[in-house]
Amino acid sequence: MKHADGIAALRASVPIRAGHGKPAHIRLSDVPAPWRKDFQAALDAAAPGAQATAEAPAAEWQAFVVALLRDLRPRRMAAALRLLRRGPRPDILATAPVLDDWIAVRDRDGICHLAGLAHGLPGLDSHHVVTSTLCALSEADGWALTTHRWYRLGTPGTTAVLDRLQGAPETPNLTPATARDLDIWFADLTDWFGGPALHTDRAPHTRAN
Repeated sequence: MKHADGIAALRASVPIRAGHGKPAHIRLSDVPAPWRKDFQAALDAAAPGAQATAEAPAAEWQAFVVALLRDLRPRRMAAALRLLRRGPRPDILATAPVLDDWIAVRDRDGICHLAGLAHGLPGLDSHHVVTSTLCALSEADGWALTTHRWYRLGTPGTTAVLDRLQGAPETPNLTPATARDLDIWFADLTDWFGGPALHTDRAPHTRAN
């Protein structure tokens, strides 16, 4: 998958137009360059031989963006959402790794993760880590679910955790996630993967150092 401004940002960056007797549509010139060629190829595949135009139906664009989201580790995401529907079982949480000094972060594709100091994580005990894709977070109840595992949440941290991760290949692409970033991310997961209501119950800790 190409890296652009992020899938959520990509969707928001292309205005849906209507009026003048036209159905909802987009202008191909509004699609950011890294994605325009792929979108045009998808249009050509859907209607071989069709005359090229400067516009496309909004529904085609929305389907293209949904397809991008569905490329995000769909099997792991589906498995994580099944776990979430059953809820965080006390016996599972009792043996889950603990994430201390944690904050919510966002990569340049708009995907949210947690970063922090892991305890009890196989192979990475007492290491600062970036989790896999974040599926759900309850700070009040002290747990988080990613595509790989449950975590127990310890003491929240600050953006200084990103400095401690310096040198990890994924770190330069991470920025602190705001409460709004997380709300958008969880809403997108619910829409696109058919999951339950995914939410944060309080604003994430993204305080500066």
